Amino acid sequence: MLYITKISRNIELGTQTRNKTSFNKNDTSGFLYIRKALRKRGVPKQTRKIIIESWRMGTRKQYDSYIKRWLHYCKGETNPFAPHINTVLGFLEYLYEQGLSYTAVGTARSAISCFVRLTGNIDIKDNELITRFMKGIFQLRPALPRYTSTWDVKTVINYLQKMDTSSLLSLSCKLCMLFLLVTAQRCQTLHTINVSDISIRSDRIIIRITSVLKQTRPGVHVPPIILIAFPDNSRLCIVETLKEYLNRTMHMRKDKQLLISTVKPHGSVSKQTVGRWIKITMLKAGIQEYFKPHSTRHASTSYALYKGVPLTEIIKAAGWNNSSTFEKFYNKTFSKDTNELQMSIIK
Repeated sequence: MLYITKISRNIELGTQTRNKTSFNKNDTSGFLYIRKALRKRGVPKQTRKIIIESWRMGTRKQYDSYIKRWLHYCKGETNPFAPHINTVLGFLEYLYEQGLSYTAVGTARSAISCFVRLTGNIDIKDNELITRFMKGIFQLRPALPRYTSTWDVKTVINYLQKMDTSSLLSLSCKLCMLFLLVTAQRCQTLHTINVSDISIRSDRIIIRITSVLKQTRPGVHVPPIILIAFPDNSRLCIVETLKEYLNRTMHMRKDKQLLISTVKPHGSVSKQTVGRWIKITMLKAGIQEYFKPHSTRHASTSYALYKGVPLTEIIKAAGWNNSSTFEKFYNKTFSKDTNELQMSIIK
């Protein structure tokens, strides 16, 4: 059986550990085969390294889990590098029978397509049988949106207004939630901010984004984020909240990352920890449990449109190319809208 790295998570906030693997820290087992295939083609070592970097780490981890399954599925009976199309269909059907969603099977298809193209020079990307098979899965197990509505931002704002921030954990939760709501950014953006990226002015804070984000691509990157002071209400002012956080963590900080753990030794936190802080805040504010931390992006942008913010400004702030992404994935009605409509009819 193929070696599978086990991941152990410490349940304390701000910590996350991983067991060491037998592979290069930037490699996973499936991608080792791709490296070997490129080497056999005579591709120089440094060039191979750059080619592997064309997949982001998150994509590599996703792909590798399915490549491992693919290698185990073939296990000596079929050449996994140059398979017959029926073998690929059999593997995708196997995943479907295991209960995987249309989206998950689609990711597996992309992973195997990439793998066999680079290791065996076999192109299955546009095969008609596979395309039809995927359409069949969608009909039988459609990939429906996670949310049909979103939560009311005012519910969380009212909670933040009264929130006690005497503890570092509560201050961290408030900072993260305010940042995501006023910027419409992902947790990833907040997690990558370093102290050196922050410039403080009298009425604003300017944050340079120096890391590659999900929406970053050739010629497109997230512009500096400008946080505007809200002097009318200091308890809801993102500028004052960030300044307070920087002052309180000044002597605890041992790293350049903005967000640090709330427990000693106060090291840098993971993106998962940021998500937990957001989830804690949402639950305490009374938001339904099925909403995930990323739903702040839906709630923030939908509420901004509801309040009359021009769509062009929303798209610019969120980092989208055009309105289609917002309309297709993020523009949601508020959970209470339907109730208000129904009550107005029967009253």
